[in-house]
Amino acid sequence: MKLKQLLLIAALVMPFSVGAATLTFDDAATAVLNPYSSDGYTLQGHYSSYGLNEYTKRSFFANLNRGAGDFNDGEDYLAINSASGVVVLTNDTGALFDVISIDLGSGYYSETVDVTLEGFDASGGSIISQTFSSLVQLTSFSLIGFTGLDNLIMTGTNRYSFDNVNVAVSAVPLPAAVWLFGPALLGFLGFRRKAVDTTTA
Repeated sequence: MKLKQLLLIAALVMPFSVGAATLTFDDAATAVLNPYSSDGYTLQGHYSSYGLNEYTKRSFFANLNRGAGDFNDGEDYLAINSASGVVVLTNDTGALFDVISIDLGSGYYSETVDVTLEGFDASGGSIISQTFSSLVQLTSFSLIGFTGLDNLIMTGTNRYSFDNVNVAVSAVPLPAAVWLFGPALLGFLGFRRKAVDTTTA
């Protein structure tokens, strides 16, 4: 069987993923940015004491400590301005997405902070939650199980910062009929090749 045919079959029977991006906040400058949108994703900040629907409250800032001589000096990142700050990450098209990794740290160098990430599905149910404890300097964390999310909510016990949010649109599962179509296509190609061999003999 030719390589092209094998590649075609593999493409038909395998799920696929698109829309990978890393939110680096390098374009955030020094302004207050709420919401922040980049690469097809939006971060919306809220103060938890006002509820997630209070869109007028600005709870995160770009480069809050830039030039202040702290451990994140000179880096581009977003920081929560209040211990009650909540950040919600969504895909702009409404597609389900995966969060692969993220950098988390304290909002100020003299503080430690615990940050909780919680993923929700399209029905609003919590899929997964993980807390990262005693954070100071921005540190990279690989995430497991944060897949198929409708939104991701971040909260902290104190002011926290985040950067390099690595996201991708979730793999699209193919219908069960495709799994039957793959073997049928293989059989069809086999019969076709046999018929060609018979006519040329």
